[in-house]
Amino acid sequence: SATTRSPRVGEVDGVNYHFLTKEEFKQRIAEDDFLEHAEVYGNYYGTPKSSVEKMLDEGKNVILEIDIQGALKVKEKATDGVFIFILPPSMEELKQRIIKRGSETPESLMTRFKSA
Repeated sequence: SATTRSPRVGEVDGVNYHFLTKEEFKQRIAEDDFLEHAEVYGNYYGTPKSSVEKMLDEGKNVILEIDIQGALKVKEKATDGVFIFILPPSMEELKQRIIKRGSETPESLMTRFKSA
């Protein structure tokens, strides 16, 4: 996956995500480089087509960890895929997981919790 958000503590470019500037991300959108992409809470996230195609060409099964918005876009293109939606045990657990990351401002926490 690629994103324009800043890396969290311990995240490595090319391992956890491909961290791009907004300009780089928009250029890749213009080049139709993403299987799916979206703007979420002011940052862009997307799945590069080339990464998925490479794994499929190697005969591998591909697992994408994406939100429902991205999954619906992928489903339009990959009609033979298997889609599994996994929820957290509870909304309270989801809130605690997000808070525990320590990467959100109080304002962004409120925005996330309102839309969850």
